[in-house]
Amino acid sequence: MTEAPSSRYKVVERGRRLVVIDTRTGREATAAPPPDRTSASDKRGSAEGLDPVDRMLGRVAGAVINAAPRSVDDRSGRPILKTSPLYDLKGPRRVILDENTQRAFAGVVIVTLVIGFVLLSVAVEWPAILIVPALVLINGTRPIRRWITARIDALDQAAD
Repeated sequence: MTEAPSSRYKVVERGRRLVVIDTRTGREATAAPPPDRTSASDKRGSAEGLDPVDRMLGRVAGAVINAAPRSVDDRSGRPILKTSPLYDLKGPRRVILDENTQRAFAGVVIVTLVIGFVLLSVAVEWPAILIVPALVLINGTRPIRRWITARIDALDQAAD
């Protein structure tokens, strides 16, 4: 069996503090890199200070890059509802909610949770009640998905 190569870093105690040492350079790995001779304003707008992938993608130094849209809220601080093709015929899409649509959506969530809780509570005592959701799934969910899509469209238009 072969031995694993030695680690590049080692941890030592100096003055009752743990310090990480880079064994290749002999310097502390946690030390700040040496200061760059060019100022940040000189690099702004150029591709000098970027790695090759960023240069290939055309990014410039100093630019603020949002790779993915924010999922919690939009730029104004309002929440975003992400839909799924499982229940939304037009999904996936992102619907920005304002205060009124947020209250309406919260009401829908509460009603859905109450119905689910009641259904499960009744199913414990009377398992035959589970036939109703099974029949809905067998007969197709397209009408239900169409109804949900119409409600999401109303939320989307009310938020605009």
